[in-house]
Amino acid sequence: MFGLLPQAISLGANSVGYFKHELTAVLLAMATGKSQDEIKLLVKSLVEQRRQLAA
Repeated sequence: MFGLLPQAISLGANSVGYFKHELTAVLLAMATGKSQDEIKLLVKSLVEQRRQLAA
């Protein structure tokens, strides 16, 4: 299930991070009044792009 933010990236045993471009895209969607369903679709797309780049 996809939420309103992309999944964090593990940076080590006790640290996580996020890609700046992913957070920026989500924040812009929120700021421009996109619905939660639209933001979830955006997050799903961002996660899929991340997966494709890793392959």
